[in-house]
Amino acid sequence: MPDPASSSGRGAPAAPGELAAAGEHASQRVLSVVRGAPTAAELAAVVAVLASIRAPSGGPATPASRPEWSARARVMRPPVTAGPGAWRSVALPR
Repeated sequence: MPDPASSSGRGAPAAPGELAAAGEHASQRVLSVVRGAPTAAELAAVVAVLASIRAPSGGPATPASRPEWSARARVMRPPVTAGPGAWRSVALPR
């Protein structure tokens, strides 16, 4: 299959007849090369990046929450503060 960007010269878009002959839809132009002459590998890389951005992600939208009883903060003691009545904050449960 000829490369549409390189078949028409200096990176100009191919004629609609060439795209239709290649089996693609000529009426739906999604990308067009404005300047330069990209290779087929460079165009494939751009298309792959754009497709991955648009595709929905495979993982869950929000991370699964852990139950509160297994939280590390419950096991750790509160910070010790100096002052009158400080022994109560350390000895008594929250």
